[in-house]
Amino acid sequence: MATHEITIHQNTGATSDKAPYLGNYVTKDTIGLDALAEEIAAESGLPSIQTRAILEGQFESIAALERESLVRANFDGFAVCGAITGSLPTSDAELDPKRNRVVLAIRLDDSLRLALVNVTPSIVTDATTKRVAISEVSDIAEPRPYSVLHGQRQFLVTGYNIVLTDEGSALFMQDKNGTIFELVVDEALDPQKIKAHTSTLLDPGDYKVVIKSRGGDEDGQLQTRLRKVKYLAVASDAPVVNAIMSSAAGAVRDRLVKGSPILVSGLNFSEDVGDVAVKFVYADGTEVVGTVSAATPRLVTVAWPAALDSLADGTAVTLTVTRTSGGATSDSNTHNATVVSAE
Repeated sequence: MATHEITIHQNTGATSDKAPYLGNYVTKDTIGLDALAEEIAAESGLPSIQTRAILEGQFESIAALERESLVRANFDGFAVCGAITGSLPTSDAELDPKRNRVVLAIRLDDSLRLALVNVTPSIVTDATTKRVAISEVSDIAEPRPYSVLHGQRQFLVTGYNIVLTDEGSALFMQDKNGTIFELVVDEALDPQKIKAHTSTLLDPGDYKVVIKSRGGDEDGQLQTRLRKVKYLAVASDAPVVNAIMSSAAGAVRDRLVKGSPILVSGLNFSEDVGDVAVKFVYADGTEVVGTVSAATPRLVTVAWPAALDSLADGTAVTLTVTRTSGGATSDSNTHNATVVSAE
């Protein structure tokens, strides 16, 4: 069974003498209409657009019926009925438009509402919960304003428990029509930061960055979180570094093995080895220029700089690619890596 979690807070109400502390259930996911339509379509064999139309039509019919007179529409497992929000000072008090509203609500049957009555939840805090959340999406080169992405440049997704190693996890972009666009994950720094970019240049417009993850909980439910973004179709010709790694066997991203050539992948490099240059900078500001041995618009191979041999294992270095074309020089974004000795 999935992990169920609650947060604890002090009870300041009238029942505080009997229950000094109360718990709030940590909601892991909310199924939107699109996702619900897709699940029903998978079970029924109908197209998802048709199941969505049926659902919307049913609730529109119920809403029209409720406007004539409040009734209770019973379904299998739940009912739709009118409800009053806010409190009333007395049982015969009139509605106060500042405090009360009449809304449609879904009421679950007892069999569903009490399904977890005997389940003991874990007590968590905001820092220890397995709830997935996206806090912000920002272009790395120009983070402000937030939620504005510039073409295929790298952007940073920040949040909590955004883990991509869980079964069924994914990171992608989606437009208003529900079309999914692939994202290339350049680096999953930790459960709070992911670097990524679009695999192709998309049309400008409004999109959503969507992550599916279990928050690192192997038995947890697959949660879906999203962040709305503005996508600018910026066809910049400036070089962009997306990832670096050693060419040594078994090498991993952003770890440079001493003595092994370095592979730099990205965009807008050059076919001409003489037009691109690679520079490394480490902690004390020392700069080391690498020798480019091969180049394509998306991949540059750099011979191992002997000047980096003296660095201790674990030393962080920053890499920049510079391209010269038509007399103009353009620098890439910076990219960090760690130097390690060969095993």
